[in-house]
Amino acid sequence: MPGASTARGMLARDRRHAGSVLAAGLAFRIFLMLLPLYLLGSSALGFLAGGNGQAVAAVESTLRLGGAVAKALNSGAAEARDGRWLLLLTGLVLLAYTLNSALRALRLVHVVAWQQRPERSGLLTTALAGLLLIAMLLWGALASVLIAHLPKLGPLIGLLLVAALGSTWLLLSTQLPHGEAPWRALIPGALVVAAGFGAMHLVSSYYLPHKLSSTSQLYGALGLAATVMTWLFLACRLIVAATVLNALLWERGRVLGGGPAEMAPAALETGGGGEGVWR
Repeated sequence: MPGASTARGMLARDRRHAGSVLAAGLAFRIFLMLLPLYLLGSSALGFLAGGNGQAVAAVESTLRLGGAVAKALNSGAAEARDGRWLLLLTGLVLLAYTLNSALRALRLVHVVAWQQRPERSGLLTTALAGLLLIAMLLWGALASVLIAHLPKLGPLIGLLLVAALGSTWLLLSTQLPHGEAPWRALIPGALVVAAGFGAMHLVSSYYLPHKLSSTSQLYGALGLAATVMTWLFLACRLIVAATVLNALLWERGRVLGGGPAEMAPAALETGGGGEGVWR
């Protein structure tokens, strides 16, 4: 069957490099990123809404958030009325720290998939990668707001979301370890991430808000965190699979422009493992 050899190679490499463990570690660090983003959101509401009781209705109507998430933000905004500057500063410091941790985990995923030696990235590269990673988290929220206010343009906004996710991930991938492969070798993974994240956003728009609200009512904050962590783990599993796919196709020379010139012919004929033989 077409693609069966690639699927076997991806599965073998994923098992050999503990893809589930890599995805779990990346998901946890991205989850930690959400905490300072929550602080920044609470601080912003503290500035805009002044901590009054109408913030819940304003957030729900504007962002179309689930009740549990909106009430949590409103509670933080109400408590941050007097200390919103301190909350803003704390959120920025924690975001910088957790963002750097998430980027290290993301680099590790690419180092393992591409079999590279870990190296330190420059400050400019780290800053650009961090902005792109935050953009990946915010594209879905922006699409939800646009769809809520422009429901007739839902299909068009969905297509724009997929394009934004794919292009942002492609740019982010170029800032991460990928051997000597050119940017065009990263296109297959970007397509996988765009399609997968687009499908996840479609499901989350109709299912996840209700799930978050009901889970929070039944199990409290622990259930809410478990639901978000599960969703993040699935997203990170998709990221690991996309990275492995890019590395495998590049080693086998199945990308636009061919594979690495220094690869031995036997490497292009590698079967299940996909590791290849290098001269």
